[in-house]
Amino acid sequence: MPILAAYFGLSVVDILIYRDVDDFEFVKFPYPYNLELNRIFVDEEVYNKQVLDTVLADKDEELTDFDVIVAGYLSKPKLSVKPQLSTTVPVLINSVEKLNPLFVNLWAVSLRDKTLSRILDFESFNQDALAAFSGVLDFFSTISIYPQISPIEISIRAHLDQELCEVYFKDESLLYPDFPLVFTGDRFSQFLTHKELNYIFMLSMVQKSGIYDIRVDYNNALILSQLLKTYSRDIALNYSDLFTHVGTLLSTTGYTECMVEKEVGTKQLFEVEKNSLYVLPLGIEVKAKLIAKSHETDSIEREITGGDIGLILDTRESKGSLARDINMFNKSIKIFESALRGL
Repeated sequence: MPILAAYFGLSVVDILIYRDVDDFEFVKFPYPYNLELNRIFVDEEVYNKQVLDTVLADKDEELTDFDVIVAGYLSKPKLSVKPQLSTTVPVLINSVEKLNPLFVNLWAVSLRDKTLSRILDFESFNQDALAAFSGVLDFFSTISIYPQISPIEISIRAHLDQELCEVYFKDESLLYPDFPLVFTGDRFSQFLTHKELNYIFMLSMVQKSGIYDIRVDYNNALILSQLLKTYSRDIALNYSDLFTHVGTLLSTTGYTECMVEKEVGTKQLFEVEKNSLYVLPLGIEVKAKLIAKSHETDSIEREITGGDIGLILDTRESKGSLARDINMFNKSIKIFESALRGL
């Protein structure tokens, strides 16, 4: 029987329709239930079922033809039909293997073993605590909802990203370069007019020196595929097909010398001064060898692949949110704008 997996978020409903390992598709429904906006018209559980019915109606299919599995962020979604499986994002993130996942919305970051927020203490979290913060959550829901119609202003987005970075750094959580970093969640599933802010946020979240393979998930595919895997261990989607490859990040804290040798035999030598950002565009299909040396480490040699951005070097001595330094923030916007245009 085919499976419909759905994630009900604050600002989007992402759906995976799975028929076979070679026959599946992602569908984005950009109108999630909003308590203040919708409650006088329809109950949440009825609305959520109508979302699934609407998506399937466009394909001339019905919900009764599918096994239904669902996930919410902090609590299980309300649904007027009983799903075969219902769970939450923290549970699914905990089950991820061989990846460093960061699930991000506007007010919290979930890693494999914890969730961090500036407005909720998750060590003592319960449903009563969530209800007590309903007014605050309504604020985030309001600025999250329907971003395809009214995108969040760049200054607000930068401020919210900065606050998430500060909470994350205060917790002293570390992202290690042993597995690819995958940025996912409502924060990346939303429509965004200034795409370079995504890359600035990713860069801001890395505080440990090393070489990182960075990927981004625009469909909440990580959560949906983990939901699928939790429901049936026999189903395993290929992660490399689900995420967009951003590129490779070399994070150091000082002057760095680099050589990039491409498969075609061309070599490029360059130097990056301390407290700088540098981007070398490398296409998605490009494979190359990176040789780098800084005052921190001996010579590093690593096979890398390109992506939407390519090779990124961050030699800032003080890591953290780029938005803290307005000059560096503005400079980084221009750097990523140029990289996205292929300049």
